[in-house]
Amino acid sequence: MKPFCIQVRYFTKPGCRESFIREITENSIAEKVLAEKGAIQYEYFVSVKESNLVLLLEEWESREAQQAHMKHPNMETIMAIKDKYVADTELKIIE
Repeated sequence: MKPFCIQVRYFTKPGCRESFIREITENSIAEKVLAEKGAIQYEYFVSVKESNLVLLLEEWESREAQQAHMKHPNMETIMAIKDKYVADTELKIIE
């Protein structure tokens, strides 16, 4: 079965990118998500061109594993952090 990959672009509120990354790191979000069943990659990157952009690359064993992640308790923490610091989100499925 082919892995399911997603690119998530988070556009933070002005001046909030570092706070967003700090809370993601302090809450060990990537490590917790990688412990979920079916997680292969879950990694954040910052743009050197756009001061408000954070890129998240997700790779899952299957679309079903990613959908289960969306219902996992880790998502409550992620959404609370996102609500504080993120103005907009773009999602792209990588085929």
